Amino acid sequence: MKILQTLVLCFIATISIAQKKSLVLENELYKIQYPNKWTVDTSKTMGTEFFIFSPIENGTDKFRENVNLIVQDISGHNIDLDKYADISKNEINTMGPGSRIYEAKKIKKGKSEYYKIVYDMTEESLKLKLEQYYFVTDTRAFVLTFTTESSKFASFKTVGEGVLNSFQLRSEQIAASFKK
Repeated sequence: MKILQTLVLCFIATISIAQKKSLVLENELYKIQYPNKWTVDTSKTMGTEFFIFSPIENGTDKFRENVNLIVQDISGHNIDLDKYADISKNEINTMGPGSRIYEAKKIKKGKSEYYKIVYDMTEESLKLKLEQYYFVTDTRAFVLTFTTESSKFASFKTVGEGVLNSFQLRSEQIAASFKK
């Protein structure tokens, strides 16, 4: 009987681990992990490299939480991480009365740095909370954004930040050319 119970527990543990397994989206520029129940859209909608969408929660769900990446060509503009963050903060502050920055700080991760900004905004009467990470190289700015309904940010924060924190620039040349 103990052997059967042990086998059942091992089986349940294996299923549990398999359900939590992450999937990977990668190309020559970056690599990112996301939950296996989330879906990926690489159609470059709205100028993005990708969207990674959470599942629809129920029939009344108005917004699918998501992570997206925008890559901007900044070559020839002499923009470093601090300047890019300043420009972005100014844009956020002029978005309208529903915009408010909660957190803005530079973070060191390994040999590179990125800038983290958390803010609220209103889009078509929907109150949203966004967490963005900015990575700036000599020629590109990578804007990685996690977006939720403001009221759901706390419940999606762990998963969303897990996706954001899994982001890696792939090319050694790109990673080595970070502007600080």
